[in-house]
This record gives sequence, C-alpha cells and structure tokens, in this order.
Amino acid sequence: MFFIGNKRSGTSLLVRLMNLHPEVFVTHEADVLWLLYQARDEWPDSFECYPWDGPLGLRQTELVCGPILDRAKSKGPADPRSLFFEMQKRRIGRPTPWRANRTRRLQWIGDKKPVQQCDPELVPFMAQHFPDARLIHVVRHPFAVAKSMEIAADTWDGGVPDYWNEGSDVILDRWALQEGWALDLAESGEFPVHRLRLEDLAADPHDSMAAIFGFLDLDPEQTDATGYAE
Repeated sequence: MFFIGNKRSGTSLLVRLMNLHPEVFVTHEADVLWLLYQARDEWPDSFECYPWDGPLGLRQTELVCGPILDRAKSKGPADPRSLFFEMQKRRIGRPTPWRANRTRRLQWIGDKKPVQQCDPELVPFMAQHFPDARLIHVVRHPFAVAKSMEIAADTWDGGVPDYWNEGSDVILDRWALQEGWALDLAESGEFPVHRLRLEDLAADPHDSMAAIFGFLDLDPEQTDATGYAE
C-alpha cells in the first residue's frame, strides 16, 4: 500500500487512523521504496535521500534495518519485494507515535511517502515489483498546503525541502506538478486508487475511514473507532 499526492495534505493523520485497524501497518516516511530503487541494479556505496525530501526517514531506516541490508548485500542483487516486507516487518514492534500494530495477521503493509510514490521515475519500479499494490491519494486545498509548508519552514529546526522556503508561488507550482503526477497515475489504471479529500476526512472521519477500509477489503468494524476522536 502506498500514498500519492503532496506533503502537508493530511497523510500523517490518515496513517494514525489507519493503524488503528489490526490488519494494517503503515510506516511514517520510512523511504523503503526509494532505498530499494537505488539498489535495483547494484548496491550503491551509500544511499542518497530523495531530491525533494530530507534525509531523516532514509537514515532511520538504514539504522533500524542495517542487519537486513548487510545480509542482502552479501547475497548479490536485491530482491525489492521480499526486502520491502522484511524491512517493514522489522519496524512493527518498535516504539513509535504512529501506533504500529504488533499483530501477526496483517493484510496490508505500506509506507507513507506521497511525493516519491507518484514520481514517474519510480512508478515503473513499483509496477514491476508491487503490481498488487493499492494507492491512496490524499488531497488538501493547495492554499492550506502552501501555508502549512511556509509555517514549517519558519518553525521547524531543519530538514524541510528547499522549495518550502521559496514562497507560496513556488510551492503552489510544485503542488500542481505533484498533483498532476498523482492524477496521471490514477488515470493510467496501473493501480487501484482511492482518492480522499482531507476536508471530508475532518468532517466525517467514520464514513471516510469506512470507505478506505472498504477499498482495502477490510472490515471497518474491527477498528478501534474511539481513536477517530483522539
């Protein structure tokens, strides 16, 4: 399961809500797909962060999954699909504010990197190794996205993409580009895509989440729905 669209669009909130379901585990920006993409032909000397992201998620994954990566390198070319699930499962029991589930009967495992996961450079790699993936496209009003990015650029200690510091016109241009990627991917029919407006999630979280779990063929009644009000 992957997420597409723009940052600051409500995907972090959605991950918290999805992880209330006992059959779902979504990591918060683990950069696993981007890491494996870099090892698609041969193992690099070092992994580079995605051009429009900071390095925090990638470096944390390298730290947590170092033994897995070292073992995989010793065996030769990477097997992206098996490594993706092995690395994600390693994170399930680790302390996190994202309420990772510890259940063994997971039906869906995913990562939340909405820009990377609709980038046309990565889409063929996703289609080759994860043809059964389902995508969730979260959309927020572009003015709200731009304002959120500008506030983050002014208040966070660091690690924001450079374009967040370049003003609302640049941010909105980038928003349009990345939403275009997401729309093109949805229209291609390459993967099933569920689109959700953040404003609809805020107005009616129960029905919005029921629709998402239905898209994933899961029973929404198994969810700890009290978490929607937290």
